[in-house]
Amino acid sequence: MRNPRAVRHYSRLNGQGFGITFKPLWQMTENEKSDIAQKDTQSAMEVHSDGVISDRTLLRELQHVPRRTGRWKSITREIVEAASDEVAPQGEDATGKTLPPSSGDPPRTEHQQAA
Repeated sequence: MRNPRAVRHYSRLNGQGFGITFKPLWQMTENEKSDIAQKDTQSAMEVHSDGVISDRTLLRELQHVPRRTGRWKSITREIVEAASDEVAPQGEDATGKTLPPSSGDPPRTEHQQAA
């Protein structure tokens, strides 16, 4: 896993690439990584449940979390491409199933879902 804070030096030797990656002196603790992963995940999930982004966009956002925290590493390109790119109406997932209310909103009835 590449660290965005790592210092990199690249040079050319006889037309072949050569590079050295230095580890940063400062490393996040496991608690810091966990806290950041939780906040990043919660933010993405809230936007998704509000019907602003699609399943595919949510997974793309979660793919960025491991760069800083090491969490969510198992989300592959294939999983992202297989996910729906349609934004579900608020309170529903991409399959049309009603989700539990997230911000105190009352559950939607069948009549409200059809409208």
